[in-house]
Amino acid sequence: DCSLCGSQGIAGPRFRCIHCESFSICSLCEPQASTLHSEDHVFEIMYESDQDWSQVPLPVDTPVRIVRCNDRMPPDGLEGFLGAILRFRPLVRGSVVHRHAIA
Repeated sequence: DCSLCGSQGIAGPRFRCIHCESFSICSLCEPQASTLHSEDHVFEIMYESDQDWSQVPLPVDTPVRIVRCNDRMPPDGLEGFLGAILRFRPLVRGSVVHRHAIA
């Protein structure tokens, strides 16, 4: 949500203050950021992803950044985390019994 106008779910680029723990604004509020927020703070421009990457086999060592997908947030503390692909583990839907049967 935008920390200035309060709009729910920022569509398009999100401007995240790298100095504040939880301060992000939408592109409509960005021109006012220097007057409504500390003018010496720097903003990181983040692009939200509506692509479901859970089934895309990325090569090992591909650099990644954990971001939200539409309205789904990553686990606490992981948003913005930088890392690399270690291995591909496909997401299997179904019951535990079903998953053990196809393993």
